[in-house]
Amino acid sequence: MHRLLGATKGTIVDERELAIAGHKSSGMPASPPHLLTEHRGFPVKLDFIIREELLFTVHAPIRYRVAVRPWTLFERLLRVVGFLAWAPFPDPTEERFFLQGLSPEEAGRYLTPVHVKAFGSLYPFAHWTANERGYQCLKGVDIDGGYTPADAVRDLDLLLDIVAADQATRHTKGS
Repeated sequence: MHRLLGATKGTIVDERELAIAGHKSSGMPASPPHLLTEHRGFPVKLDFIIREELLFTVHAPIRYRVAVRPWTLFERLLRVVGFLAWAPFPDPTEERFFLQGLSPEEAGRYLTPVHVKAFGSLYPFAHWTANERGYQCLKGVDIDGGYTPADAVRDLDLLLDIVAADQATRHTKGS
């Protein structure tokens, strides 16, 4: 975590150390350590959920409320029985992901080549969302198996490529 701090020039906030007495008295668990930083002009938060997961959050206005999720057997079953609201990626050869929150027409307008490339390069991820919290990506990582701070910065840059593309579109369309 400290190597990632150096790579992003952020601040580590470990609420377990800051408010341990308050959490003990309330009975609530402390949230996991996180890193707060500004990267490429955007406020960013990295949550260290478990050793195998990082949650990247970029606080920026969103263009659409949307989720991108990889297909799992469970989602495929829900789709077959009609219980899953989803839209395919505009590229019919992309079978790893599906969209929620956009119609197929909106998906075609929203997903640029920047988006498609970034999603492909961010994979594997558990989910990617743009919502009231900003942009979030829950990324599967292998801290013990070679996932480095440079890898985390690369993943953050991929997420910020999407954010920057959305921001540019918002400003040019006057949204």
